[in-house]
Amino acid sequence: FSIITLFSISFWGCQQSQMPVESSSDFSSNELLKPTVLVSAILKMQAEHIAFNKVDYPCFDLRIQKISTPWEEMTATWLDPWTNDGGDYFTTPEVNHLVCYPLAYPSVLKVDITELWTDGIPQLGIILRVDNPAPDDNRIKFTSKEGGYTSEVVVTYSKAGKTITETYPVIEDTWISNRKGLWDGNPADDWSDNNFGDQKYMYAGNIQGDPVNKEKRTLLKFEIPKSCETAFGYNEKYSTCFIPDFSRWGWTNGLLNVGTYTLNLYAGAGQCDIDKGTYVGTVSLNYIGSSLSATYTLDEGFTMNEVHLYAGNNPYPEVKQGKKLVETVAPGKYTVVDDNLSGVSNHKINIDGLSGNIYVIAHAVVCGNF
Repeated sequence: FSIITLFSISFWGCQQSQMPVESSSDFSSNELLKPTVLVSAILKMQAEHIAFNKVDYPCFDLRIQKISTPWEEMTATWLDPWTNDGGDYFTTPEVNHLVCYPLAYPSVLKVDITELWTDGIPQLGIILRVDNPAPDDNRIKFTSKEGGYTSEVVVTYSKAGKTITETYPVIEDTWISNRKGLWDGNPADDWSDNNFGDQKYMYAGNIQGDPVNKEKRTLLKFEIPKSCETAFGYNEKYSTCFIPDFSRWGWTNGLLNVGTYTLNLYAGAGQCDIDKGTYVGTVSLNYIGSSLSATYTLDEGFTMNEVHLYAGNNPYPEVKQGKKLVETVAPGKYTVVDDNLSGVSNHKINIDGLSGNIYVIAHAVVCGNF
């Protein structure tokens, strides 16, 4: 690990002459804009005060990990809402930053937390801790947003040779403590059930070298904007990629006889490569008699703005082009078009009048933190 430095930054096949019809407006443009390579993620906080035993223990580790349980700044304590006292967090990955004397304050601290972002955006935030080896105080006092400083993460991506920087400001910040017993002449006290969400400062470290009864930890949660991607249903046994019949990716599924089937929804899986995409949920199909029901169910953290479903005896829907019928994969031409869903996580569609073996194309515009 490296010593923390002080700075000021800004966060973060061939085509035939009669090609089947497609409409690019039916596909999410975010596929073209989505950053693909993470370059760095830098946490920026203001240190109001730093306590050292500068003679015997001039350095200590600031340990940062991803929180694993939902929390709110005005209700979180050392005990709640956690399964484990002091906060629930993933043990890996962990970022360790060495803080050493001398270090001026108040100052802006730069902490490289790229490893946490590489493992997946910390949707529930991060926790900052100090394992104190010293018999005296080793701790950092940070300014909270209530105190006038909004911590943030600057994330830099690279896409097709271009640099894209995004800023994720803190929307919730607080600190928790298990302080018990005498401290600085104060009466015996227990802070385990105390909430400090409205205070101007936050802390990470230990008091008087006591990590058991006098520890403080800082919690941060960031505003992470959601992007939207086009998603299609896929089943390893029944799916056939649109490519090379069409220039767009996606799958038609069939032939399906009467029965039940499950399609996995993948967003952003360019060239029909599910390893490039994100699994976002399922589409459950139930084909009985002449009717098909399709239930879209998204995983937590994802919502749908649009859903399009095709069902028929041909692999693709058909549209008129002059006097001819030509195949298309444009979602706006599917059997059912529901394009005003306003962010739902579940949606059901019914199609009647079917017969024999059928094909199904399940499409959705899915929004979330990919």
